[in-house]
Amino acid sequence: MLLRARVHHGVVSLRSRIYVVGGVDSMGNVIDTTETYDPLINAWFTTEALPVPLHGVATAVSADRIYAIGGFRTLDLDPVDTVSRYHPTLNTWTPVAEMPSARGAAAAAAINGRIYVAGGWRDRALSDFAMYETQLDRWTVLPPMPTARERLGAAVVNGSFYAVGGFDGAPLDVLEAYDPQTNSWRTDFPPLPIPRGSVATTSLRGRLVAIGGLGGQSSTAFIVAQVDAFDPSMDAWDALPDMLTPRYASGAAPIGDRVFVPGGSAMLSPAPTTTHEALLVGEVPRPILCTGDCNANDRVSEDEILSGVRLVFTARSSSQCVLGAFDVDDDGRVVAAEIVGALRNAIDGCSVPGL
Repeated sequence: MLLRARVHHGVVSLRSRIYVVGGVDSMGNVIDTTETYDPLINAWFTTEALPVPLHGVATAVSADRIYAIGGFRTLDLDPVDTVSRYHPTLNTWTPVAEMPSARGAAAAAAINGRIYVAGGWRDRALSDFAMYETQLDRWTVLPPMPTARERLGAAVVNGSFYAVGGFDGAPLDVLEAYDPQTNSWRTDFPPLPIPRGSVATTSLRGRLVAIGGLGGQSSTAFIVAQVDAFDPSMDAWDALPDMLTPRYASGAAPIGDRVFVPGGSAMLSPAPTTTHEALLVGEVPRPILCTGDCNANDRVSEDEILSGVRLVFTARSSSQCVLGAFDVDDDGRVVAAEIVGALRNAIDGCSVPGL
């Protein structure tokens, strides 16, 4: 679980960890706290806080840095144009060039060192679209998104920026894509199966994944449990397993074949939660059992997946259980391995309670 319940926060993955940025907590406070989750040890840690409290902040990762873009300072939805960059090694935030216009509840994603920011809210739903060049610390205004909206989702698939769902007075089913090569938008996509905003989105294995969200209007509003994946090669949506805990105003980020979805609200009246769940997408390589140290090119037998980003294994060496993580190639050979530490002495088998 998250260390602090929150909604309307940013979520990204970097260096095989999940980062959660800003949001609104269970007391209704706009917060500056950030947290990081390490799936290998199944634990959350507090990291350096944002320079100022923000919610509705857009987040993206480029060149091993996290960017927090725009957002609202208060619940009165007063947007900012500020941008901050996080250095994971130094654990520090640094201000960079401001956006061309202030906005919150936008969506962002990066392509080849450039961060694209679409939509958002500034007195109304916006079609604003701009690009930030991380190396030059410079913004460029681009052709507006065809459909104005806020609280939308965004992800990059095969070099294109996809904008999905959102609100413009009502929840939308619109899917649009921007191609940096042609500097133009495409709009003729099949609609999102359920119109919704406050949807968590990411990309994984060449597909756009849309998770949960808020559908309907006023008295007919409902929390969406459905998870849908759009495959550009097929130009079609497919259904994935529903969320275990349906939520909206969360965020999503992938590590390996898992999409992690921390926080959000599971109640129509926003109620920030610490819930943290992961969706497994695609095939996962079988784990391996080492009879001692795992060395490059070892071929080993199957064991049980316990936890983690890289596959985690247990092994018994000298009557002691050890916990480790490894990567394998397509032939099942160990290409990287790390012994994390001893779990406990054991004679028969190994287990990791709680993972």
